Amino acid sequence: LPTGYQYFHTGLDLRAWTGTPIYAMADGKVKLSQYFHVPGNAVIIDHGNHIFSKYFHLSELNVAEGTEIKKGTLIG
Repeated sequence: LPTGYQYFHTGLDLRAWTGTPIYAMADGKVKLSQYFHVPGNAVIIDHGNHIFSKYFHLSELNVAEGTEIKKGTLIG
């Protein structure tokens, strides 16, 4: 980690090569699309009914906050 500290989270990390395209798992609205120090580039999509998908450690961001997207949209 860049800070030298370890941290625990309940998410599932799926690894891919840098530059691998990442697509939205379902239709929804982009609630967050920005850079953070530890998880790096992050996208959170609201799919409705209190269901969110979160994508972290992205090498780039391809969607803007507030955008309505469809399943399969390139997000990062």
